[in-house]
Amino acid sequence: MWWVMRIICLLTCCLAACTDEVPVEMPDQSPAPPDMAAEPSPPADLAPAGPESITFFAFGDPQYGGGPYDKNSFNVLALNQAPALVWPKGEGFFREGQPVGAPRGVIIAGDLTQNGQSGRDRSLFGEWYVADRYAFDVNKEYGVTVPNNDVRAELGLFLRDYGLRGNDGLSPIRLAWRVFEGYGNHEFDVLQKNAPPYGSDAPARDIVSLRNQVRASWPEMRRFAAGNAGHYSWDWAEVHFVQLNLVGADTPPPAGGDANAKYRDPKQALAFLRDDLAAVSAQRRLVLVMHYGFDDFGREARWWTDAQRQELLDVLAPRQVLGILHGHTHETRRYTVTDPKSGKSHDVISLGSPYYKGQSTNAGRGHFAIFHIEGDHLDAADVAWEPQNPDPDEGDNNLAPFDSDGWGGWKWIK
Repeated sequence: MWWVMRIICLLTCCLAACTDEVPVEMPDQSPAPPDMAAEPSPPADLAPAGPESITFFAFGDPQYGGGPYDKNSFNVLALNQAPALVWPKGEGFFREGQPVGAPRGVIIAGDLTQNGQSGRDRSLFGEWYVADRYAFDVNKEYGVTVPNNDVRAELGLFLRDYGLRGNDGLSPIRLAWRVFEGYGNHEFDVLQKNAPPYGSDAPARDIVSLRNQVRASWPEMRRFAAGNAGHYSWDWAEVHFVQLNLVGADTPPPAGGDANAKYRDPKQALAFLRDDLAAVSAQRRLVLVMHYGFDDFGREARWWTDAQRQELLDVLAPRQVLGILHGHTHETRRYTVTDPKSGKSHDVISLGSPYYKGQSTNAGRGHFAIFHIEGDHLDAADVAWEPQNPDPDEGDNNLAPFDSDGWGGWKWIK
């Protein structure tokens, strides 16, 4: 193995007992997906823990085009090796002493790119990484028929590295697991120019809805938003997941001192959530994914408002929310948000990012989180990795042995 990882914080919680509710099958509202090639299977020795257990990985802000260019190559390597990690003993974990095992998928909480670039204009926009070796033909790879199918630059590199169906990326270093991504505020940057070469398009936002046409063939998927909104939901065992992309709101906030706020449109995400949950029993446990959070940075008026946050909390008040996962802040921590109307508190987890420098909270490490849900138990841990050579020459992806000081951090009881 090229490296080992140091786990810097732990979470354990005991959840309310689940019911015997029969999963609600929702109609597929996306166009019929094209015939796709058979999806790669995980290695046999990394099989999931069991039919009713849920292991998944999550992080935010891969942000191609920002920070060290090699950060996502390191992150993909770390994610691929994570199933071999062992839950530690003596820390109250349900699966102590057992391997983490293969995840059902990898959730990404927004900001796939730094500038939303897809290689369409190489002169006006100063696009980077537009050589043929960075190209990704979405029509060929996803079996769709769309204009501007030759994707390069920041978005092209995301598609090549992380893939979609597991082991289907085009980079030498590619993710082994299915991907459940959302878009963030940086995906809208291509619209924030006096004369945007992309016109009214935001390719790194629209890629989510395009990839939903492929995800529609996956048996766990439940519902998809219309058009290019990109919102979707799925079930893993008896837990319902909803990807709300930018934030659980319907419209952009007032400017709030940021003239570009009008471009960052959440595309009726709260309306999608209401409609989605209308067909889901209130007894079913829920995980929300979005880019903005409830922390100090996420609460700034340029992102969303107090009124919008209250509208989301109103929808969640009658629900059994396991957690709200978000990106945007580039740091790992767990906190709670309390609904001032109902008095109900929800656990919120700010997910780490691959940024290993240029972010004061990361201290030279990239981060992602591991989650395992089984019965009434939720185990979660933040994983940190360190590169040996933070800025190697292009194409050099050497990794050093990482710290192996063990696991440490916090626990909570829900």
